[in-house]
Amino acid sequence: MTLVHPRSANVAVLSAGQGLSVTEITTGTLHFRFEPTETHQPFASLSLRVDGSFVTLTVPRVLGTEYLREALHGALPEGYLVLAHPSDDALIVTIARACEVEPTPHLFCTSYDTTMRARKVGTNRLLLKGVARGKGDLQVRINEREFRLRPTRGETPMALSIRMRELLKETHITLLSVPDTEDGDVVLTVLPRR
Repeated sequence: MTLVHPRSANVAVLSAGQGLSVTEITTGTLHFRFEPTETHQPFASLSLRVDGSFVTLTVPRVLGTEYLREALHGALPEGYLVLAHPSDDALIVTIARACEVEPTPHLFCTSYDTTMRARKVGTNRLLLKGVARGKGDLQVRINEREFRLRPTRGETPMALSIRMRELLKETHITLLSVPDTEDGDVVLTVLPRR
């Protein structure tokens, strides 16, 4: 399993009640400050759109920015979190999509070259060994996608691994072990790209 890092949500300020100043700093990051008002305003209200969901809350001004942060966290839909940077009179928050767990890619391989062998050594790992004769394909399936590579005569495991990494770069990260010799064994580890 691979952890996906939190990413900022798309946040739009729809309205802020009198006495609450809200400024967008960057995507998903807001600056909150309680401002003095001409009339006594015991509560501050706020309406946001977070990735298409509407979030509204009302907080007692006297409880300050820390309570505002807690109320915002409680009002967000499940799967979101508030990353806060409080100061004496203001609050900076980033609203982020919480961590999710992505499944490890499942690999399957078959080598039809008589001298270059490919073997699955883990859920998302392949071992390449031997120098290619140049007759036959290497067939790799990652989850539901299939790839075919035809090793050229004399191609080493590292050279073929680099070609495979290039083939997968749009959708996956491919880590390679570095062999001790030019034609040494290489282990490929395939991870999802975020």
